[in-house]
Amino acid sequence: MFTVYLGTNTKSKKDIYPSRKFEVSKVTKHNGYNRITNLNDVALIRLKTEATLDQHVQIACLPNMNITNNYPSQTNISAYIVGFGDMFGNKTYPDKIQNARITIFDSNYCRLVFPSIPKNWNSQICA
Repeated sequence: MFTVYLGTNTKSKKDIYPSRKFEVSKVTKHNGYNRITNLNDVALIRLKTEATLDQHVQIACLPNMNITNNYPSQTNISAYIVGFGDMFGNKTYPDKIQNARITIFDSNYCRLVFPSIPKNWNSQICA
């Protein structure tokens, strides 16, 4: 199905140590994913074998599920985004993983950005 490489920060040099290769046994997409708006653009990936955590492979921090209000609860705070995604809106995908510091804003600040695309502040953040 798919192969996942943990411990690397590039797409082209993934077979170099400390990278480790894992087969995927299952991918579960969010039931509410919308390809047009990208709402709920998230999935769970189950590896066929367990990954060992070390200095190169760590878990991602997730919000506490017991929180009753929307996450994040604060605005005008810094956060980081990380990925291999399109950097400039022109289908330019980097080989090395990118990261950027962003600011989380109140959702009212973003309501007029791409006004034709629906927003859902229960599953999106304004940044």
